[in-house]
Amino acid sequence: MNYQNQEDLQESYDAAVGLVAEAFPKRQHGISLFEQWPICSLYIHDGVHLVNKFAEYTRPPIKARLKGYVFSLDRVCSQLKLSSTTELVEMIGNLAW
Repeated sequence: MNYQNQEDLQESYDAAVGLVAEAFPKRQHGISLFEQWPICSLYIHDGVHLVNKFAEYTRPPIKARLKGYVFSLDRVCSQLKLSSTTELVEMIGNLAW
């Protein structure tokens, strides 16, 4: 996707997190979601993808991580950053169960 700016990226990401968080079963009272695995298995890959994208868009730019090397891999995500939300944190918690 081609994000025009930081706000566009964040709004799109938050919408995607909202959809997956809504569809994914919620743990209650610390009880495992094992019984709901058929539903979890439908959405866990989407949740993991969103978590990986969050990691990608919050890391320092590749140049900064490869100090001392001459080459760099410029990426759009090195300029745009995502912010965490409560919904993302809760979704990650549910994915982990």
